[in-house]
Amino acid sequence: MKVKAQPKPEPIKAIQQPDFRELDIHVPHIVYDLSIENIEERRAKAQRFENVAQVAAFLGVWVETVFRNRIPKKRIKAINDRYYAVRKL
Repeated sequence: MKVKAQPKPEPIKAIQQPDFRELDIHVPHIVYDLSIENIEERRAKAQRFENVAQVAAFLGVWVETVFRNRIPKKRIKAINDRYYAVRKL
């Protein structure tokens, strides 16, 4: 008794999510130095950058690190051993 071979099912195609990082590259960012205790002084001394690449160059980290850590309660340790908070404007 011969068994007919079943046709192989088609592989499930992964849903391609749009890469929003391409859109976020040119969004202005603000960088806060977390070593400053006074909130008003920290806000006054915050540095503004035009894009993510400039932020990454200033901190000495990869651009992916900036993307991952620009949410509240996250911080980035820069090349000068200081902690910074990064936010989109």
